Amino acid sequence: MLLTEEQAKKIDPLLEKDDIKALEAVIRANTNNHFHRNGYKPLLVKLEGGKLYFKAPINLFTVGSTVEIHGTPYLDGFYTVSVVGDDYIEVEEATLAGNHSLVGANLYLIEYPADVVAGVKKVIKYKAQMANKVGVKSETVSRVSVTYYEVNRHEGVIDGVPSYLWSFLDPYRKLRWV
Repeated sequence: MLLTEEQAKKIDPLLEKDDIKALEAVIRANTNNHFHRNGYKPLLVKLEGGKLYFKAPINLFTVGSTVEIHGTPYLDGFYTVSVVGDDYIEVEEATLAGNHSLVGANLYLIEYPADVVAGVKKVIKYKAQMANKVGVKSETVSRVSVTYYEVNRHEGVIDGVPSYLWSFLDPYRKLRWV
């Protein structure tokens, strides 16, 4: 996961796990980069009772890690690890149910570089500070005037945040091949 819930709550107490997942989705969509851990992709063997089983024991995953399943007809997507066993993991999302053969499917660990994590923390701080100022251009109270920087669609806004705050993603952008 990009940030743990505790790390995010230190920055913005109103942030929830779904907000962190949404930020991950925004990052992946804007960079076309899934941030797979290089050099390692365990093969899945089966899905049984919500558990994803591997061919061999794996010590790669931890509770809270984000993983991507790829190569299945109907289970491809991003999930959060909730339980780690010797040769299996369980994920939080309830969409994985039943018993299925997953031979040939790959499971990728998603790891975000330190500069991406630091940049996301800045974005969260910005959102927390500017949440009550959105739509206000200036305030005047008893001869004291405050004018806010107006952010509009023409200046490039991603997820309600000016695009210059997302510049930490530039080295990770990949071309989108259609």
